[in-house]
Amino acid sequence: MAISEEEKRIARAYNAGYVLSAYEPKLLEQIIRNNKNNEFVKVMDTAREHQEFHRGIPKKEFTQAYKNGYRNAQALCQHEPELLERMLNSQGMGKDYTDGLNAGKKEYKIRQSMSRMKQERDQQQERDRGLDKNMDMGMEY
Repeated sequence: MAISEEEKRIARAYNAGYVLSAYEPKLLEQIIRNNKNNEFVKVMDTAREHQEFHRGIPKKEFTQAYKNGYRNAQALCQHEPELLERMLNSQGMGKDYTDGLNAGKKEYKIRQSMSRMKQERDQQQERDRGLDKNMDMGMEY
């Protein structure tokens, strides 16, 4: 399955937000504050939240229910995506748990796209190496 341009753009924004959050958090905060309606910046903000969560930076939004939802979302995305959707659409779940599920689902989808992009790039490099070897042996296609 080919990666769409939209998925590539989201992956670039996610990577930029994740890295800036670690190395230039003040710059990232300024970018987010000045471009609230930009979709690229919204993905960067999501990446910042994920990076802060993974590093264990304490935030009041990261309640235990949020953390549980975030961690459960990956397993649900992999093994029971229909159940995850039903849980997100149900009214009986706590807001923090549901927010954690949504955040975990977003990260899972972004990481899946990034993984597919890496696979495609690796496959292309293997094909290129194969062509280079054949050219070195005097074979041309």
